[in-house]
Amino acid sequence: MNWFMDRKVGTKQILAFGSLLLLTVFLGLFALLRLSAIRATTVAMSDRRVPAIQSLSQLQASLMQYRVSEMSYVFLNDPEERELRTANMEAGMALATKAGADFEQFIDNPQEKKVYEAIKQDVEQCKAETLTILGYTGKNDTADATSEVLGSAAGIFSQLMSDTQAEIDLKVKGAAEAKAASAASYKRSAWWISATLFTATIMSLLLAITTTRSIARPVREVGEVVRRIAAGDITCEDLPVRGSDEMGELARNVNVMQQSLRGMIASVFTSAERIATASEEFSSTHRQIAAGSLEAHAARGTSAGAMDSRKAAEALVQMSTELHGLVSQFKVHINGHGVQVPIMPRPNGEAQAVV
Repeated sequence: MNWFMDRKVGTKQILAFGSLLLLTVFLGLFALLRLSAIRATTVAMSDRRVPAIQSLSQLQASLMQYRVSEMSYVFLNDPEERELRTANMEAGMALATKAGADFEQFIDNPQEKKVYEAIKQDVEQCKAETLTILGYTGKNDTADATSEVLGSAAGIFSQLMSDTQAEIDLKVKGAAEAKAASAASYKRSAWWISATLFTATIMSLLLAITTTRSIARPVREVGEVVRRIAAGDITCEDLPVRGSDEMGELARNVNVMQQSLRGMIASVFTSAERIATASEEFSSTHRQIAAGSLEAHAARGTSAGAMDSRKAAEALVQMSTELHGLVSQFKVHINGHGVQVPIMPRPNGEAQAVV
């Protein structure tokens, strides 16, 4: 804190606002990064996981159409109906192939790739079973065709549906994990943003209070001392110098000014005391001379000269008295404002007061 207080006022302002600016920039960048992460999760959900699940659902529906048409082909004897079922099987397989190709671009990890490879193998086995069934029906071997469609073909198709559902489950699980990660990221982001805002608020208050006190308090103290000096009171205690900034320099200069004023007044008072002392000695000497002159004139019988000497002596005495009065008034004024006047010896051995 002392390091901060010793800085210049401009430096304090720069440091205070710079700190707040850094916190604001940090908060903004952090919020952008967190929002970017959340957006990436949302984009992955909308652009990859949802379309992947849709493709798998289309694959399931197409394979189910293929399987139903295959079974109907075996149990129907009408050539036209069988031809229609054959067309439906071909359409179903074409849709399944397209759905599988669409899904392949959304595979995100090796586990999904492994399950998809199993699905493709199941599809090829289903096609092989269909060819076997068509061979039996072409020979009018309905019993073997029925046994094949309800036995081996059914098992392979069941495995195909199981693998497809497993792939869907993987995508759903990935979506759930991404959702949980997004929620956790949001919570962490909210906590960090709140903590940063709280820290910024506390720092703003501390910096505002510290900076204001470092400026306002010294200004008030200097203003009070200057006001008292303007009123004639130079007995104020020296201002505390709390740092080396502009406020500390101002307090130091005011202290020097007050000390200089005290020295000036002390010098003036000393000079006045010396003048008054010299005037008093001069007046005393002149009275002695005037008294001797009066005696001399009286002995010679010249009363006019004696009167002139007496008037001159009285005028000097009056002048000395007025000068002493002025010095006394000056002393009372100085002491009235609390200026201590140290005692110095007069030339005649008496005490003399000096500011």
